Amino acid sequence: MKAHRLAAGVHGAGEPVVLLHGTPSSSLIWRNVGPRLVESGAKIHVFDLLGFGLSERPLSAEVDTSISGQVAILEEMLAHWGLDRFHLVAHDIGGRIAQRFGVFHPERLKSLTMIGVVSFDSYPSQRTRKQMEQ
Repeated sequence: MKAHRLAAGVHGAGEPVVLLHGTPSSSLIWRNVGPRLVESGAKIHVFDLLGFGLSERPLSAEVDTSISGQVAILEEMLAHWGLDRFHLVAHDIGGRIAQRFGVFHPERLKSLTMIGVVSFDSYPSQRTRKQMEQ
């Protein structure tokens, strides 16, 4: 996989928690949740999905930014952070990524929390497809 620039951050110390955002958003959605988790003893890991937030927006149609493609990117971020087992919290399409990851790697999850996630076949909507083309 070609390397792409991803915006990411790690905050706190303690129990590892990965936060996945949805669309059309970024890891900024966790700005009020993250500090509370850190205060409670968590070490949070956040990143902007490829094509979102401050991460690179690849112009080539060859670049896989699908749910499956984002799972592979999540796996690369976990390797980068050295996380084997962790808590995963996901919102919106982040939930689809989390579900796919959990199906293939249930042994790596200490817990899975999903908030307002999209259903299996609802992403991307026609409107989101048009926005992604811009």
